[in-house]
Amino acid sequence: MNQTNNYQLSQWDPEDRILRADFNSDNSKVDAALKNNAQAISDEIAARESADTAETEARTGAVATLTKELAKKGNCRIYCTTYTGTGDETRTFTFPAKPQFVIIDADGMVIFATQGASKALAFTSADGYKLPVTWSSSSMTITRNTLHPNYASTVYHLIALIQVDA
Repeated sequence: MNQTNNYQLSQWDPEDRILRADFNSDNSKVDAALKNNAQAISDEIAARESADTAETEARTGAVATLTKELAKKGNCRIYCTTYTGTGDETRTFTFPAKPQFVIIDADGMVIFATQGASKALAFTSADGYKLPVTWSSSSMTITRNTLHPNYASTVYHLIALIQVDA
């Protein structure tokens, strides 16, 4: 009688005598192999669940750490708008919250204003200027001097970093 290569199960030739003991032995081998396979699958599932749990915990920790670090990076959001100049000597801008930093841009001129400063820096393609600026809780007023931040019919682009209450 021959046997299989992997589990040594009986393989009878036509002249072999078939015995119940051979069947019982084969059944025991199959049962043991099935049990080992089921255990290996169960162990693999447990290992993957453990790895998934560890990864979830690591990601949760990373998100918590990044959230904590992000909170240290400031309390601003970006506010964007446009306005068309009226030609008046001053221009007041009202924001949805306290502006921290304002940029105004139009036709080769850029103005930078920082919260609390009494002068806004203004640049053209050729020169730099300082424009008088005043602040209130949620507005900023720029006054014309050499450079005009409010030319009639000129479209200006305004970007502000707006304070977000903690």
